[in-house]
Amino acid sequence: MKRLSTLFLVLTALLGLPLTAGATETVFDFENNPQGWPVGEGANFADGNLTSPLTMGEVTLTNVQGDASQPARIMRANDGISALYVYKNGSIQLATVEGRAITKMEVTMKTGAFDLTASTGAVAADVWTGNAQQVLFTTSATRQMLKLVVTTADENAETVKPVVETFDAEAASIAAFNALEDGQVVKLTLKDAQVNAFDDIFNFYFIEDATGATTISGLTLRAGDVLNGYVIGKKSSDQLDWSGEHPDYVEHKLAASNGDNIKAEAATLEGTPIEVGAIADGKNHGRLLTVSNVEIRKEGRFYYAYSGEDRVQVKDAYMVLPYDYEWPATAKSVTGVATFNGARWQLAPTKADDIVASVADEAVNVFDFALNNLSLPIGQNGEQSEQGNLGGEAVTMGDVTLTFVNSPTMPTRYYTSTRGNHFQMLAGGQLRLTAAEGRAITSVVVKPNYTTNPSTGDIVHQVNWTADKGEGTLSTDKMTWTGNATSVRFTGAGGPTYLDSIIVTTAPTDASTVIPEADVFTDVASIAEFNALAAGTLAKLQLKDAIVSATALGPSRWAIYLQDATAGAHMYCMPFALEANDVLNGFIYVVKNNQTAGSRMAMTELTSAADFTVTANGTVVPVEGTLAEVNVAANLNRVVKVEGVRFEGTSATAATLTDADGSTITVNNTASGMSPYVITDSFAGVSYERATVVGILYGSNKGNCLYPLSITEDAITDGIRSMDNEQCTMYNEQGAMNNEVYNMLGMRQNRLVKGLNIVGGRKVIMK
Repeated sequence: MKRLSTLFLVLTALLGLPLTAGATETVFDFENNPQGWPVGEGANFADGNLTSPLTMGEVTLTNVQGDASQPARIMRANDGISALYVYKNGSIQLATVEGRAITKMEVTMKTGAFDLTASTGAVAADVWTGNAQQVLFTTSATRQMLKLVVTTADENAETVKPVVETFDAEAASIAAFNALEDGQVVKLTLKDAQVNAFDDIFNFYFIEDATGATTISGLTLRAGDVLNGYVIGKKSSDQLDWSGEHPDYVEHKLAASNGDNIKAEAATLEGTPIEVGAIADGKNHGRLLTVSNVEIRKEGRFYYAYSGEDRVQVKDAYMVLPYDYEWPATAKSVTGVATFNGARWQLAPTKADDIVASVADEAVNVFDFALNNLSLPIGQNGEQSEQGNLGGEAVTMGDVTLTFVNSPTMPTRYYTSTRGNHFQMLAGGQLRLTAAEGRAITSVVVKPNYTTNPSTGDIVHQVNWTADKGEGTLSTDKMTWTGNATSVRFTGAGGPTYLDSIIVTTAPTDASTVIPEADVFTDVASIAEFNALAAGTLAKLQLKDAIVSATALGPSRWAIYLQDATAGAHMYCMPFALEANDVLNGFIYVVKNNQTAGSRMAMTELTSAADFTVTANGTVVPVEGTLAEVNVAANLNRVVKVEGVRFEGTSATAATLTDADGSTITVNNTASGMSPYVITDSFAGVSYERATVVGILYGSNKGNCLYPLSITEDAITDGIRSMDNEQCTMYNEQGAMNNEVYNMLGMRQNRLVKGLNIVGGRKVIMK
């Protein structure tokens, strides 16, 4: 019997039979796709998104997008190979049915190794092994899989089973939690929620996220923690003690029963700037708020912070101040948790330095982008983004003027998105802060509109700037600058910066105040002279009958092509709108930036419509000639015209022009900054034997191209000179077919036309 068992095992191994009781293999073949799952391809890549689970036998594959920018999808790349794409920070979950367990998964990758992180089990050499009813695989970089072979078997005592959580409702934010009915068990997901303070009388924490505030009990946290993850608990609400006023406001509470999936990390919290009169709102209960430039008055046993006639009680409710602490008569700022107690609103500091006393004659100016106290236009993502372009704009708050300077590659702008209202500046963009006469800037606090790293929960600070004077420090949630200057300029040094607010403190000038020198601009009398300047040179450019040949987005202040009698240039980030065919006379203040070829002029903050005149409906006179004659450096960014060239479409947005001497150039309908396109029809399959093309000559990393302004097919009037001529023979001397087309009058045609045609000496009927 023992011999038979041994022989059976050997045969089983040789035949590849499963050794595990009830083992089954399930194959997800994305490359060959025998199931006919939807596949994304080309511009329709989203067609392959896993919007619903894929089930094969007893195994289900589900997309868990997480913090990935795209959902997992089946997609066919340009090489024609289909694969399952799982994007950075995204996940897929493999699960089997009740009573079964996943024991192995073999992966065939399109490229690279199977290096996804598994929620259980182990991964080695493109094989996962374990024993679980479901497994979550998360990737730190985009990965492409051709095939998954999943082995399942009967579950056993060691099978890892998913934890079953029970709750009545889910809330993705504190505001959503506050809106739920009382008495429900709620799964509350927290994202960058901060713990403002701990109330040791009632044993709960005040917490807030970007949407609202609430209180939470049943967990052990620390004031200053930032929370990410989810917590399950029961919701309840209590009427605030309004003493008969505002009876609709309530205080929301969550009594946690499960906080195992909360990640808490210590951080330095900053209060949200607010006006004293705006605090009296039920939505502010429990929030960490900051009031600025307030007068502190003692009335009876209590202290109040006054701003005009508005007031809020300030109270050391958390016992963070010394016993003999004396409140200052005026405070630069007071930060604290807002609560309603005893028929009055209170701000309770959470640490001693939450009260910052005013310095004599010191002033604080808050440029609040989130609340838009700047009275500036706000752009929207997409086509309306230009409405928020700020280059050349200046805003004065108190004794400080904030001037916006564009970067060489994109406008400095103010817009709203899913992040709310915020200011954006790219590398090379600038902000200039200037104090009023007799005043100096002594400190600047920049608060970013930040996000968090999905894998670590760390705050991703979005401020990477340099300053032309003074000192700056960067922390996880703000940038601070200190100095003593009548003005300071910040320049973007890294990726995009997104800001919620800029807080500027000023004081009277003194002997140590730095007074910066004014910028020096080089005078140039034409665009050709400007193009000859070194990159980075500031220039005062005299415009004489300069004309706008094209703009990026209709009336535009972003990307504009400008030319005069001497040369052309790419005008960038205009602080106000211009239109094609506008004629400009006067001068502008610009900085020289090189492009791949040609030059770009980026506007400085001194450029003003008051310095030049604009006359509409001018006429652009193109430079005419053969391709070889017009395709020269002197014509870059100018309008040129070529006639009698062959036009052959190579794609929807590109074509090749060929001149009689064999010279070629690409017509590209996607020139830098030129979207939407002037020519909207697809070029694919279009062929003109002779055409006239007018367009802007511009440089790219693949050589010069033409951005088309107009394309006209030329009429061909060549006639048949003789019936014995080679024009009418079926084959030429080289033996190739003669495909030239003529009508019955002997006139040359571009193509076959309806009726009788002469092709190679033969009559051809086209119906």
